[in-house]
Amino acid sequence: MLSVLIASCVTPRPPPEAGGRAQGEQTAPVLEVVRGFAEASRGRRFDLVLGLLSQRWRSASTVGSLTADFDAEPLALDRLRRVEEALSSQPLLDGGVAELPLGPGRALVLVREEAGWRIDRLE
Repeated sequence: MLSVLIASCVTPRPPPEAGGRAQGEQTAPVLEVVRGFAEASRGRRFDLVLGLLSQRWRSASTVGSLTADFDAEPLALDRLRRVEEALSSQPLLDGGVAELPLGPGRALVLVREEAGWRIDRLE
């Protein structure tokens, strides 16, 4: 499952029409989750990564499957580097969805769940 997040490259989606770039305390929780995801992935702490994924991914993943997926993806570290570099930009917030641009046509997408922001897609 992590390979789907780390490796998926899909047709670029247009940016959200509503909302826009938000500042400060609205985006801080989003960036905190992304930073935690990057640090946990880099440190191979897939037990922590699992907790930062959206419910749909948590229910379909295990620590073992995340580890295997990460190890099987040859571009995982390059994609992880792009996530880390994106931490200096501001996420786009649109209701319960946040997008952090990763380059042309690519974004890290988070969804707001009861427990807070969780990573849902890496495009």
